[in-house]
This record gives sequence, structure tokens and C-alpha cells, in this order.
Amino acid sequence: MKKVDVIIVGQGLAGTCVAARLLQLGKEVMILDPFDGKGASHAAAGLFNPVTGRKMVKTWKANELFEGLADFYQSLESLFEAHFFHEMPIYRPFFSIEDQNDWVGADQDKMYADFIQAVLTRPIGIDGLQDVHGGLMLKNSGYVDLPLMISAARAYFMQRGKIIRATFDENLLIQEGRSWLYNDGLQPIAADWVIDCTGVSASKSKLWNGLRFKPVKGEWIDIDVDLKENLIVNRGVFMIPKTGFLRVGATYDHDVLDSEPSEKARNELKRRLEKILIGDYRILDQKAGVRPATFDRRPFVGVHGQLGGLAMLNGLGAKGVTLAPYFSKLLCEQLFLNRPMIKEVDVNR
Repeated sequence: MKKVDVIIVGQGLAGTCVAARLLQLGKEVMILDPFDGKGASHAAAGLFNPVTGRKMVKTWKANELFEGLADFYQSLESLFEAHFFHEMPIYRPFFSIEDQNDWVGADQDKMYADFIQAVLTRPIGIDGLQDVHGGLMLKNSGYVDLPLMISAARAYFMQRGKIIRATFDENLLIQEGRSWLYNDGLQPIAADWVIDCTGVSASKSKLWNGLRFKPVKGEWIDIDVDLKENLIVNRGVFMIPKTGFLRVGATYDHDVLDSEPSEKARNELKRRLEKILIGDYRILDQKAGVRPATFDRRPFVGVHGQLGGLAMLNGLGAKGVTLAPYFSKLLCEQLFLNRPMIKEVDVNR
């Protein structure tokens, strides 16, 4: 039997981040993951953006979330020996003179000081971009190439014997006193803690019965277009510059919850894209995934209210790249430093 401090179920964004935190604390971990590439993290754009939504408001808990975000992902780059963290400005074009007026002077507002690089009242000068009223230029923003990060992390964990390819079956998880035993008949694993990072599949778990997930399907397209700027455009859709193409997204569908690209989403993205992009383009690829969002748009973090030794980091939704560093830290502090979880995200709320 193998004995570890923590079993982590799922090696998407949440599982990777909490595993890295635990290793930094000197804890022994074992990760269980099916290696099927179907999780939301494999299809996510990985954007981190301090000013979000149609009304362009400062994201919830932005100061706390962004304070150590860059340092954390850069430390993971060093650990996993891969480059997946891309810090770059996000440009949010104004749709009207009213939009522009609302933000003129905002760069002097202390509330936004850490996140606004400039408020532009004239077009930025990118051929093909419709921004007649100028726009908001953000800093401390960018994207994480999540498929690359997860792949590099998996290689790291495999080389050190800290991950097993397995489809988790909660019927094989047995509580023994204050510990847990996972016995699949091949290699029993005992642990003091089990952390659920399984994404939307947790909504069907008997262990977590009653959690109010609200999954949402998201899709993006890759397009071939001549728009050469090292920044992300985000208004109606995001446009992330990649090597030789732009990634454009994303859609939100609460009804059809599968991972199959749809014509409906493709047409919606084209319609929104053509509001800010002038000229021809060619669609190269399309991908879909189901985000583990929650009923109140806050993640599920913390220790099970009735089953000791069982915890969760899940429900990160569309802002997972922003949320994961901070809340993986809080979860580790709750488990090993006995610090209380903040009420807004507590899994028992």
C-alpha cells in the first residue's frame, strides 16, 4: 500500500495548481486522472482579465486574485520547464461615446490603478479593427496556455511517480478512521486528505450530493487573419494572438452540455467578431468544452461539512486561470494551517 498526505482527483487547472502548492509545502501527493483530454481546462482559452463583462467592471476580488498571479504561474513554468504564461495588454474597444465618457479619468481612480494602462479616445491604429471611439487598455492581463501547462505538469508528475492514469470511482474510496483508502485492486493508496478537482463530474457525485453546479458549454474558433499586434482584443469576443492565427471566443450555453463543436456557436462567434473586425478571415479550427460553473458564480472551495478529510477545489468557471492560484493557496492553508475558508466560496455555503 502506498501512503501519501493527499490524493488529488483530477489534473486539470485546479488539480495541477493545488498539487504544485502541496509539493511546495513538502507534502506527498498522488494524482488520479484518466488522461482523456476531455476536461474543461483542455478547451479553455486561459484568459486572465481584471476588467470583465459587458459593463466592463473590475472583476470580483481583483486585488487579491492578481497580487501573486504572475509570480505563481512563472514559478510553475520553472517547475515544469515550459513556457505557457503570456502576460500582455488587453484592449477593450469602446462601442459608443458614452462608453468612452464613462472611462475618461478612470485611469486616475485608485480603484483601477493597478489594472488600467491607458484610456484611449481615438482608434489605436490597428488595420481591420473597429474602434472608432478608442478603448480601454489594461495591464496585468494576458493568457495561460492551459493545454501546454497541463501536459508539461503531467510529464513532471509522471517522472516523479506522483500521478496515476485512472478513472476515479468513488465507490472504491473508503473512509478508515481519519484517513481514506482508495483501492482499485491494483495499487491501494491511503491518504489523510482527498481533494476533488474533477470539474463538472462532481455534480453527479454522491459524496458531494446537493452542490449547486451550473455547468456552461463554451466554444472558440481559430481564424487565419492578418491582424498583427501583440495584444488581446476583448469586446463581445476575445481575440488572442497565437503563432500564425487568432483564437476567438467564447460562447456560453447552459442547455447543450457536450464537448462537440456546434454550427450555432460558430455562427454566433462570427456575428460578434464581425462587429469589431473588418475584412476577410478563414476559420481553421473550432473546439468546445464544459466549464464547471456554479449557481452563484463563485468557486467551491474547502472541507466537506460532514466527511472529514474530504475537500474540494472546483467550480472555477470561465475565470479559472484567475481564481486557481489564490484559492489553491487558501485551500492548502485551510487543510494544513487550520485557517478558515472565506464564506463566499466555502463549499458548505
